[in-house]
Amino acid sequence: MSNDDEKPMVGSYRPKSRRCCVVSVLSVSLVLILVLCIAIPLGVKNSKNDDGDNGVNVACQATEYPEACRESVAGSDGTPVGMSRSSVKSSTDELSYLQANTTDEQCKEILADGVAAFQRVLVALETTNHTLVEETCADVQTDLSAVLTYVDTCKEMMQESGSAEFHSFVQRALKSEQFTGNSLALINGICLYGGNLKNWAGKNFGVSMPDLDQFYGGGPSRRLMNADPYNDEGEEIQLPSWMDSATSRHLLTRPASYNVIVAKDGSGKYRTVGEAIMKAPKTGDKYAKRYVIYVKAGVYDEQIIIPKKLTNLMIIGDGIDKTIFTGSRNVALMKGMTTYLSGTMIVQGDGFVGRLFTCRNTAGASGHQAVATRVTADKVAFHRVKFDGFQDTLYCHALRQFYRDCVVIGTVDFIFGNANAVFQNCQIIARKTTLRGQQNTYTAQGRVNKYQNTGLAFQDCNFDGTADLKRNVQYYPTYLGRPWKAYSVCVLLRPTIQAHLDPAGWLPWNTTNFGLYTSFFAEYKGKGPGSNRRSRVKWSHEIKNPRVANRYQAASFINGKSWITNIGMPYTLQPV
Repeated sequence: MSNDDEKPMVGSYRPKSRRCCVVSVLSVSLVLILVLCIAIPLGVKNSKNDDGDNGVNVACQATEYPEACRESVAGSDGTPVGMSRSSVKSSTDELSYLQANTTDEQCKEILADGVAAFQRVLVALETTNHTLVEETCADVQTDLSAVLTYVDTCKEMMQESGSAEFHSFVQRALKSEQFTGNSLALINGICLYGGNLKNWAGKNFGVSMPDLDQFYGGGPSRRLMNADPYNDEGEEIQLPSWMDSATSRHLLTRPASYNVIVAKDGSGKYRTVGEAIMKAPKTGDKYAKRYVIYVKAGVYDEQIIIPKKLTNLMIIGDGIDKTIFTGSRNVALMKGMTTYLSGTMIVQGDGFVGRLFTCRNTAGASGHQAVATRVTADKVAFHRVKFDGFQDTLYCHALRQFYRDCVVIGTVDFIFGNANAVFQNCQIIARKTTLRGQQNTYTAQGRVNKYQNTGLAFQDCNFDGTADLKRNVQYYPTYLGRPWKAYSVCVLLRPTIQAHLDPAGWLPWNTTNFGLYTSFFAEYKGKGPGSNRRSRVKWSHEIKNPRVANRYQAASFINGKSWITNIGMPYTLQPV
């Protein structure tokens, strides 16, 4: 220490030392001020970081993959919406990487739909900093659920076709599936508990199947109407204002005026449905003016594909078993064919409406998977349409779908997929197969993640069998469904079940325990000789609370109030 730093004697006067002391005091003061100026903001910043970290921990702990969640939301502001944005952006990057690194062209196309779905979700999230309204929640949950379905479909296709890429794709897809599932969980958190993280603590963002009372209120029970043009209030249906009077008048009977007519005999503008679709305007503008194709009676042997860019299309025939679309594509007998591509009719354009025709696949039991109709589109509706096949007749692949007064015929898993699909007043008919001893299953639902909002819901439908099947039930047992995927959901609301059904009701997947205790198979107020639940398998459920049942009726399950009311067909949105 120098002399100038020595402590002065009391009463002495040392000008140089005093000046040094003054300078030292000022220096110390300045240092203290600087320390305080720096420390206070740092303290505030750390507090915010702590809050953000706490928010991330609270939210991510409720997801299925917490570590992946923390990775995907890194850099977010720690709010529910902010974390959701970051998670969806990370999920988009992972899916884009997955798409870029697959050599399967069909899979590339499917995953491109997933990337587009993510973009729609991000747009929705940019409009809010706190919470989401009910309709936006339904749209976002549906899109994210579809992304998970698309990835799973790629795996299914590769496995089915024996692709050498299958195993590597499954490994690459893991992170994408984790990120997307977590994104969906976070969105569910916002929709269920709002934008205040205090309400999130200790919650699980998946929907607990047996405990749905918190989501939807009950109401007085009301039966479905007959197939008359009235809404759930008993009033005549008002068709959309953009629809011309001729089309409006005939949508509820048999139309007489359309944009174009298809006829086998040459009396229309086109002889094939494919030609009419090719010439239809493909604006890609969702729910613009509807384009109507009337197809006269006849058998049309062609694959009918409604492309993604052709939205809001309507195809109307002369009636079930009069206008018939037919094909025989199948997996077993056609090299390289997949279930996904085998449909006689493939609907990929949102807002499609089909009425008064039959769509069939004639491959028969020997063709194994052979789809009559696949639907991969949102807000699609069918009225008085027959879907006729054997195995895998109707592929409800993805997104929201509504079936009213339809007939579905088949053998194995003949209504399947991972859409949000509601069937009202439909005839679901099992047929006798040519393969003796084969078991019939009406449904095989494909929910792959517990956070998805997907499932098959049947309201006031009749589960029946053909006459020759009923005469041979000892050789061809029939079941309501089985778990195709780990979180399968199939709910029957006030079904009529005929006597041919095996008393067990539901069937395991290939005699295994797969999905039995994570799936939800349920019946509510069944009637008919096959509805007695005394011998049902123990892993199925009987819904006794109408509040739970109403989770699966059209207004709730497919957000029907936002779109079914504008289609121009009978429906009910009343609580069961």
